Amino acid sequence: MVQTLGDLFHAGFIQRYRSDFEENLGEEFDAPFARLDWISRDRFDIQWHRHSGEWRRLHRGLNLVDAIETLRIDRILHPVSYQRSFRLTDVGPIAHPD
Repeated sequence: MVQTLGDLFHAGFIQRYRSDFEENLGEEFDAPFARLDWISRDRFDIQWHRHSGEWRRLHRGLNLVDAIETLRIDRILHPVSYQRSFRLTDVGPIAHPD
């Protein structure tokens, strides 16, 4: 499941995975995949998290409605399912810390 983390200027989206490998069975980790950055009044940039750990801006200066729609339809901004190639399992909803 996807969790959002953020502060005043950024909203990040992460996916939590659990390993199915015998040597680290059940171990979990979070993988970021997209970020919404506030740049000015009702203007946002959307960044994509590369496998290298680098953030890349893919969309610039969108209003909030367009930014949310872009996050919904642009498949490169969706979390990757590693289940087949890496034997990892999506762990479902993540409890948000209060």
